[in-house]
Amino acid sequence: MAENNLFVLGKNLAFLHNNRLFLIQFEVLMEFQYG
Repeated sequence: MAENNLFVLGKNLAFLHNNRLFLIQFEVLMEFQYG
């Protein structure tokens, strides 16, 4: 059970990390296009 919870936590952290990278890329793109 503990291993399963750790696996779910890892998946959630990976999702948040990918989401943050996407937002950073989006900001850079907007600055490049409209800045």
